[in-house]
Amino acid sequence: MNEVVEQIKKTIHSILGDKASDIFLGRVAKVLDDGAKDKATLTEACARIEKMVNLFIGTDEAKVIGSRCKEILNKLP
Repeated sequence: MNEVVEQIKKTIHSILGDKASDIFLGRVAKVLDDGAKDKATLTEACARIEKMVNLFIGTDEAKVIGSRCKEILNKLP
């Protein structure tokens, strides 16, 4: 599960680039780390992150993050 979490973190970081502060990215990482128990909790964590990005960064970035997270999570058994 940790490999999937790291993949999601890298994806989010590449999408947000310089638009997000280190503090925001740290909060995103914490949400993912807390949700790394199983596929269901990781799915909930991704939904929370999508809402955070929508609220603080922008709608377009949130949609991209949401779709990329779903792609990654769909590969899990």
